Amino acid sequence: MTPCDLETLLKCYYLPNYKPTSPATQSAIYKLKGEGLVFLYDDAYTTTDRGGWHVTQLCNLPYPSKKSFWVDGNGRILENEE
Repeated sequence: MTPCDLETLLKCYYLPNYKPTSPATQSAIYKLKGEGLVFLYDDAYTTTDRGGWHVTQLCNLPYPSKKSFWVDGNGRILENEE
């Protein structure tokens, strides 16, 4: 999923009566419709149940934690820094 696809999905979920105007968002809508994540309702786009579940899943992901470490040529961790 591209950043434009993600942004378009979020707009369809959070904005009532979302109508894409740019070619990039129209292309994203076409892709999201094909995946069953959005549909046309009263001349505007909104998420399907599946699209809503996907947004909920994305919003519930924890932020990544920053950990740096050294790795040898075989992929073994040599030293942790927190």
